[in-house]
Amino acid sequence: MKKLFGILLLLFAFNATYAQVTKFSYDQEQFLKELDDYMKTINTEITKDSYNRFAKELEAGNITPDQLRLVIELSNKMLDRKMKPMPQFVAVLDATVSFTKSGQMFDRYEEWMMVTNSILDNSKKGSYVTYNRFLEFSAAFFEKRALNDTPTRTWCYTSFEYQFKLNGEIPEVHFGSTDLYAYTKGDTLYINGTQGVYYPLEKEWKGKAGIVGWARAGLDSTVTYGNLKNYKVNTESNEYTADSATLFFGGMFSKPLLGVLTDRLTTNNEPTKSDYPQFRTYDKRLV
Repeated sequence: MKKLFGILLLLFAFNATYAQVTKFSYDQEQFLKELDDYMKTINTEITKDSYNRFAKELEAGNITPDQLRLVIELSNKMLDRKMKPMPQFVAVLDATVSFTKSGQMFDRYEEWMMVTNSILDNSKKGSYVTYNRFLEFSAAFFEKRALNDTPTRTWCYTSFEYQFKLNGEIPEVHFGSTDLYAYTKGDTLYINGTQGVYYPLEKEWKGKAGIVGWARAGLDSTVTYGNLKNYKVNTESNEYTADSATLFFGGMFSKPLLGVLTDRLTTNNEPTKSDYPQFRTYDKRLV
C-alpha cells in the first residue's frame, strides 16, 4: 500500500509541475528557469547532467541566439505533445551541445532542426517511435561523428561535407566526400574517398566509389587496394560486400581484377593472420 501511495505521489508531483509549464519563454534567462523546473520533474542524473551541460554552453555564449530560438520552438512543440524530459528533451539538449562542440557551420544545425521538426509534425500524437529513433541517432552523429554507435561496433564518417535532407518523410544525410571507418575491439576497417547517402532510420549507407586498402592484412595499401563502385553497408553489421569492385594487387597481375570485395571487422585483428579484406574474382578465384 505504501509503495502504491509513493507511485501515486510521484505521478502527482510530475503532473503538478508539468501543469505549471505550458509554454517556454523566448527570453533566455526565463527559458532556462522553466527548462530547469521541467527537467526536474524526472529527477535523475541523466536529466540533471543534460540540463547542466546545455545551460553551461548557453551561458558561455557557445549556443547562438538562432540556435536557442530553434531549441525553444521545438521544445514548445514537444511540450504541447506532452513529451517527458527523458528521452526526448534529453536527446535534443544533448544533440545541441554535441553540435556546438563539434565546431560545424550553423547551416548543418538548421538543416537538422528542419528534419527533426518535420518528423515530429508527421508523427501521430502519442506515437513517437520514428522521432525517438532519429533523436537517438543525432547525438552520436554530432558527438562521435557516428552513423551508428553500438556497444559492439561503431560506424563513423570523417567529413563535415554533408547535408540533412527529407525525401518525402524519410530523413537522409547526403555526403559529398568523406572517409568511412568502423571499429570494434582490436580492429578498424576503412573505406577512403567515398561519397553516398545515409538513411538513419534504416541504418543503411548507400555509397559510391571508395578505396579499400589491404594494410589490415599486412600488405602495402599504396599498391594493393580495391576500388569500389556502388555498394551498401548495413551499419548494424560487422561486414559489407561490394560487387563490381576492382582489385589492384601490387604488380602481381598484368591488369586489375574484377570481382566482389568483402570486408569484415574481427576482434583483435592481427595482420599476419587476418582474412580480411577478401576479394573474389568473377571466376571464383579468392585473393
